[in-house]
Parts: sequence; C-alpha cells; structure tokens
Amino acid sequence: MKRTSLFTFLFLFSASTLFPFQEKVDETLRDALKSVKEKYAPDRRTAVFDVLLERKNTSLIVRGEVDNTVVKGEALNALRASFTGEMIDSILVLPDPRLGEKFFGIVILSVGNVRSKPGNAEELATQVLMGMVVKLLKKRKGDEDACAQPGPVSM
Repeated sequence: MKRTSLFTFLFLFSASTLFPFQEKVDETLRDALKSVKEKYAPDRRTAVFDVLLERKNTSLIVRGEVDNTVVKGEALNALRASFTGEMIDSILVLPDPRLGEKFFGIVILSVGNVRSKPGNAEELATQVLMGMVVKLLKKRKGDEDACAQPGPVSM
C-alpha cells in the first residue's frame, strides 16, 4: 500500500512539474508562428497561412497550408529556433500540386461570393465580378467548386 501511495505521489509530482514547462514551450512556438503570420499573411483574404501544431510523444507535427514556399521556410525556421526535438513537416504549399498547371480561373457568374471557409454559412470575405481572373488554390474531393484566391494575378 505504501509503495502504491509513493508511486502515485511521485507520478503526480513529476506530471505537475512537467506540464507547466510543456505549456511554456507550446506558447513560445505559437508566438513564433504568430510573428510569421503577421509578417506574411496579415489579411486572410489575400494570403493563406493556416498552420497548426500537434505534439506526438516527443515530436512536433507541423501541419496546414500556406500559399508561398518562402512563408513555409520562415515558419519552419522560426519553429526550429524554439524547438530542439524532432519536427515533422506536413505543410502543404498552395496551389495544390494535384491541380497541375490549371490553377487559374475566370469568373463566369455576374457576381461570385468568396467565403473565408467553404460553405454558404461561412463569413463572406469578398466578392468577384464576371471576367476577373482568380488563382485556384485547391479542389476538395467530391466538391464542384475549387477554393480560389481573388485579386491581382501575375502570370
């Protein structure tokens, strides 16, 4: 009985001293990502920076989407500066390579709604007019519509 009590006490003590350190590290990593996002994607209507952190044992899994390889590199470098363990990079750079070379589109409706996330109930980010060129970012499986980024497009 005494061994069980001692073991339980030691486990709870070690867990209570470990978790605050873990939270401080996670907060530092989130701050590093936030600074990169503020620099490269201050407005989510014009740039994509959707990066999430997930811990798995001692590893850090970095997943999400960005619209620029430079931004991806900056985000990973900022995280590496604050994290010394193994980091698994699962960030997709948009436009999605599965689109091939067809990642530009022309709006064929008189007015098209561009939402912050897919779905009619989501926030209306902006609107596009007939004839505008948009950059397609990705196409979801089973979806008729592709996710697009409106605005000036350089070809």
